[in-house]
Amino acid sequence: MDRDKVAKALNKVSPGARLGFNEPMGAMTSLRIGGPADVVIAPPNVDEALAVVKALGRLDLGFLAIGGGTNLLVMDAGIREAVLHMSLIDDMRMVADTGTEVTLAVGAGLPMNRLLGLARRDGLAGMEGLAGIPGYVGGAIAGNAGSYGSEMMDVVTEVTLIRPAGMTETLMKGQFGAGYRSSGLPEGAVIAGAKLVLRRDEPVSVAARMDEALRKKKAAQPLGQRSAGCVFRNPPGDSAGRLIDEAGCKGMSVGSIIVSEKHAGFFINRGGGTASDFMRLMESVSRRVIDAFGTCLEPEIKVVGSET
Repeated sequence: MDRDKVAKALNKVSPGARLGFNEPMGAMTSLRIGGPADVVIAPPNVDEALAVVKALGRLDLGFLAIGGGTNLLVMDAGIREAVLHMSLIDDMRMVADTGTEVTLAVGAGLPMNRLLGLARRDGLAGMEGLAGIPGYVGGAIAGNAGSYGSEMMDVVTEVTLIRPAGMTETLMKGQFGAGYRSSGLPEGAVIAGAKLVLRRDEPVSVAARMDEALRKKKAAQPLGQRSAGCVFRNPPGDSAGRLIDEAGCKGMSVGSIIVSEKHAGFFINRGGGTASDFMRLMESVSRRVIDAFGTCLEPEIKVVGSET
């Protein structure tokens, strides 16, 4: 890759962007695992993000859009395409208030803790079960993050996308069919922002429900440790964590990666872990669950990058 050519082209279309080369992906993921990305660019707004996507197309460079990296495993050899980091597109504003409902316009890079903090402070209901979920709004939408009766797509009414071909598109509720850990949005499209509708409620009631959800999570999940959330999707009518636990996998490890003793659905990087170790542990756990129950677990974590 001609770095000077790439830098010149990207700086021209997005002068406000943060641009870097050979950036370690471990610093951009909650697992703290991953080799370097050839190019990382973080545009400051949707217009410049769109311009970057168009420029990458002209440069014949593919790209991977990321947010907080909370459900991401980056391979040890890193990423040979560009990484479009959405972290600077973190705007949040109220666009409508009927007295009983509030509509918020939010950027894909808005941290979930900021959104949930606003809902807690102002008494905006509908996301209480998401308390404690890390990462950014874009990732929560893409994976339809959910827990304790709340799903992200329950409150999303409109999503603005950037298509790889270099155009924006806005989809309304009804134009995408969200499901379990799926937004139903077009494959390959980049989530740029969304509108959310939340119900007005007493702040003390919203805070109490958030506190209860967070209490349950702290009791059951290894919050605060280096993980990427649940590694496997729950099979229909069952729990991946239960199957892994009952197959005797708690505490299993490969290198510095270990199946959490607190919740078997989580793998923890104890420090210095590698993607290779993580993948080997996934394979070992999958085999045990198949042998014990005949159930083939599907990954919930997204694996990206190059093995060589």
